[in-house]
Amino acid sequence: MGHEANGVGTSYLSDPNAMIGTFKMGSPLLNVTANRSMPKGAATVKWDAEGVEPAEFSVVKEGILNDFQTTREVASLLAPYYQKTGKPVRSNGCAGTYDPTTPLQQFNPNLVMKPGAQELSFDDLVRDTKKGLAIVGGYASADHQVLNGAGSGEAVYEIVDGKLGQTIANAEFIYRAPDLWKNLVAIGGPKSALSFGIDNTRGEGRSRMAHTVTAVPGKFKGVAITDPYRKA
Repeated sequence: MGHEANGVGTSYLSDPNAMIGTFKMGSPLLNVTANRSMPKGAATVKWDAEGVEPAEFSVVKEGILNDFQTTREVASLLAPYYQKTGKPVRSNGCAGTYDPTTPLQQFNPNLVMKPGAQELSFDDLVRDTKKGLAIVGGYASADHQVLNGAGSGEAVYEIVDGKLGQTIANAEFIYRAPDLWKNLVAIGGPKSALSFGIDNTRGEGRSRMAHTVTAVPGKFKGVAITDPYRKA
């Protein structure tokens, strides 16, 4: 919608009504739901800033964009899609505001990546990899459209014949979001899921869209790796 184009940016999902239900976000292994109700979730509320009781909803279903985090205004803009698919035209309960003097905005819900059906662990994914890198922890950042980005791990290990080898210093990965997720070839099972909080702080120490992410380890092919400190 462009409301925060000069702030947090926009999105590569630039035509919501044309993309929802059809745009391929990633591999069929990718399923993401959103909620504001999970116990101890950083984005959990009983009612949002518009008085809407949030409901859990599917964001990505088998790799396809399935819905957006919405306020009442955003839901009304998606009415053609909701009506076509028989869904009620209602907000998902993602409205928020920092204080009574700031405009109402769309806040992030808690996000949950659905585990795979097979009970695979991080170690299992490593064992099934002949040659590659294992990235543990770390961070990722992206451009103003959340399209192109880069990241690194707290630790990066070389994988040789299914075993962790030496650590790789200064290794970073670069990505284009849809391509990265389309190259997701394996994911962990239910026991491998971990939850962690994300608290993007804005000025004056105020929390901006704090939320909880629950995810499982993933195995990707074709990821570009670079060393920003190595001289050409």
